[in-house]
Amino acid sequence: MTVFVYILYCPTTKKSYVGQTNNLILRYHEHKSGLGKWSRNLKNPTVVYWEEHQTRSLAVRKERYFKSGIGFEERKRLSCLQDSAPFHLRASCSSGSLGAYLNE
Repeated sequence: MTVFVYILYCPTTKKSYVGQTNNLILRYHEHKSGLGKWSRNLKNPTVVYWEEHQTRSLAVRKERYFKSGIGFEERKRLSCLQDSAPFHLRASCSSGSLGAYLNE
């Protein structure tokens, strides 16, 4: 089973969110619809980064890393790319049609 770890970013509020899911597109729509408790505070979030993992335990480990001290700094760096770089230049975001879909 493929599990995604992703970072959402809101340029309006300058806030980011890290999560993991096995259906990135569905989860993205839930966030955009305001269905997530924390992410409903994000105004028009975009997926600025994602990566695939083969197991949920590996994905949870990476999610925790992004929420830790050193991982949080990397998360901020990746989120800042949203303001200055085209979508196709972001790390690990070149998964073809998925990347194009999430960039809409």
